[in-house]
Amino acid sequence: MCLALFALHDFKDYKSDFNEVSDSQPEVLSDDFMESQNIENHNTGLPDRIKLANSKEIMKCRKMKAVIRYHTPNKRKEPEKYFHHLLMLFLWRNEQELFGEDQTYISKFYEPDVQEVVQRNKEIFEPDGDAINEAPESLRNFDGVPTHSYDPINDQENEDLRQSLPDDSDETESFNESLPQHLASIPESVQPPSGISSYNQPLEISDDDLRKTVRSLNNKQRYAYDVVLSWCRNKMANLNILKPSKVDPIHVFVTGGGGAGKSHLIKAIYHTVTKTFRHAPMNPELPSVLLMAPTGVAAAININRTTVNTALAIPRECGNNVPATSDQRRTQMRLSLAELKLIIIDEISMDSNMGLLHIHQRLKEIFVTPNSELFAGIRVLVFGDFFQLPPIRSATTFSNYKIDTFNLHHPWHVFKVAELTQIMRQKDDLAFTQLLNRVHTASHTDDDIKCIQSRTITPDDENYPSDALNIFAENAPVDEYNIDRLQQIQSPQYVLEALDQFPPHVRKQDVERVLSKECCLKEDPKLEGLTLKS
Repeated sequence: MCLALFALHDFKDYKSDFNEVSDSQPEVLSDDFMESQNIENHNTGLPDRIKLANSKEIMKCRKMKAVIRYHTPNKRKEPEKYFHHLLMLFLWRNEQELFGEDQTYISKFYEPDVQEVVQRNKEIFEPDGDAINEAPESLRNFDGVPTHSYDPINDQENEDLRQSLPDDSDETESFNESLPQHLASIPESVQPPSGISSYNQPLEISDDDLRKTVRSLNNKQRYAYDVVLSWCRNKMANLNILKPSKVDPIHVFVTGGGGAGKSHLIKAIYHTVTKTFRHAPMNPELPSVLLMAPTGVAAAININRTTVNTALAIPRECGNNVPATSDQRRTQMRLSLAELKLIIIDEISMDSNMGLLHIHQRLKEIFVTPNSELFAGIRVLVFGDFFQLPPIRSATTFSNYKIDTFNLHHPWHVFKVAELTQIMRQKDDLAFTQLLNRVHTASHTDDDIKCIQSRTITPDDENYPSDALNIFAENAPVDEYNIDRLQQIQSPQYVLEALDQFPPHVRKQDVERVLSKECCLKEDPKLEGLTLKS
């Protein structure tokens, strides 16, 4: 007997003498009705009383079945809650038994015989449940009924309906923006098909520029590059034979200090892989490589691409499991990423330990692969330096998960390390390069500290480079410096007062504490524009 059936037939008896009592039924009932209820109760074969094993409490069998009311979570938005709701119709004694192999309710539901038991018990409570669920959908699809003709009182169902309706909006669309003239005349036949979304990729470089880039790699960079190049050639050769063999996967973590040439190596690898797979039988219009980063700043500045969350439709702070996308969105992504062979993630130190797991879950959903096939067979390269910025309020990428089952096959454990030790950005100053390397690993010496302190200079020094870039650790000295620099400009000052608009749940004192009330501007002839202090 499942929990739902138990609640249907039994109730807790709070009477001390355990005598027969009514169970919230009407005081006046006909004899015929009572007789039918008693017969039905006896036919169930359930005991009249049950003494609980862990207490002295008594459960009594109802004379009239209870009416069980429950809320059904949205399957697309809250998949774990939805399947937990279904598993209440399964047989269990300890709620921990409802977790599957990967500690999720979803995996438990799809275990052998579980779904059959749930469906059998579901028919007791919802004998026509499937027909009822299909009826609103059929009604909405009927041309004669507008989609807004639903019950205005049932807020929960209306919210589910609004969430299920297709979203035709484009996140990158600008309002009141017409098609550029150089694109307006393009025939529809050469425009991208509407069912496939396009992923913006870096502009292709010439073969000569690529050769020049590869020749500029140092030995450490070339080692990592050759690993990827060898995999590319084996993969491409495997696509053109009748009996392809398995190509060993590559999952590499490329690390190194600032200026070690990680971004330069990303450029060389990206264009090499793109050119390698831009031949038959591949579709050259679809991306074979995705460039991503955990944050928008890292994606825009370092590799001029998109974030992981945007590229793979992964919501932020989605817990242990990524919520499933709609069927339409999933099909669209499957078509768009049909030729995807490699994913490159920059600044991996800023990503949490859930980042790689979420990528695996989303790729597994898109390409319908088993959980044992990591990243759905897509090869992943990650770049970063764990001496630099860590993730915000999250565990680092290599940290263990809170759920022990996830740690049995941690995605980070499959990555091999390639370390770039030669600083390329300051390669012409060997002494300074070596000093930076020692500071980077916290192995600096007293001479290094003396060398750095010998370069200190105060703002009132006559040799102070006033036009040099200044970096401060806090906002207060930044404001002081900007005000001082602004006052040195001999031109009229313009003051712009802010007009704040903020959501109702944000307190006014929080806005006043964080945001400036005005900004000052002056025209600087040297900059041929306005200098801003906000």
